[in-house]
Amino acid sequence: MLNRSTITDAAIQLFLHFGIEKTPLKDIAKSLRVSIPSLYWYFKNKDELVICVLEKIMDEERLLIAKQCRRYKSLSNFIDELVEIKRLTFEKYSRLFHSPDYLTRIGFLDNLDLSRRVCVTENVNLVSKSNFVKDDNSPHMFKGIFIQFLRELDLIFLNDAATGARFNGSGFSKRNAISNLISQKTLFFLSEILDKNIMVQDQI
Repeated sequence: MLNRSTITDAAIQLFLHFGIEKTPLKDIAKSLRVSIPSLYWYFKNKDELVICVLEKIMDEERLLIAKQCRRYKSLSNFIDELVEIKRLTFEKYSRLFHSPDYLTRIGFLDNLDLSRRVCVTENVNLVSKSNFVKDDNSPHMFKGIFIQFLRELDLIFLNDAATGARFNGSGFSKRNAISNLISQKTLFFLSEILDKNIMVQDQI
């Protein structure tokens, strides 16, 4: 049955194989055995379809993050798991992030920032188990720092995907360099939590 979901799923498969920019709508229509006008009934153009594809992937990631929040034991443990979730997401869908100029043009980064804010707002109490100090600004400050940390992680992985694309997926980006950069960002994030005296109690 043709609907937005089936079209999105077909688009993901083709985008992963050929890349976003090299996959025209006619190929997606052909894979679904429908006419191109049939796609326009659900999406006004390719950009709208691409945004829907990326939103689906980010929603999938948000669900994984929420699941990890519920297993939260300590802030440092949570951050380690969060980085792993994002690494796996970007590796699984790496080909979709090979076109940074295109993603910028369709406003993906702006939408990603909004998604991050929603993700943090939804899950910040799960992360903290509501153990912020009462009557202070800790939850607000934590959200701001956490959103910035997520944004920096996104940019690291997006830049890595773009670098891989420039060198034809030759693995030019070095894993150690990426890991070191993420470690630096993580340490800075945790140090900011301490510097601002934001109380997040670890769970046992």
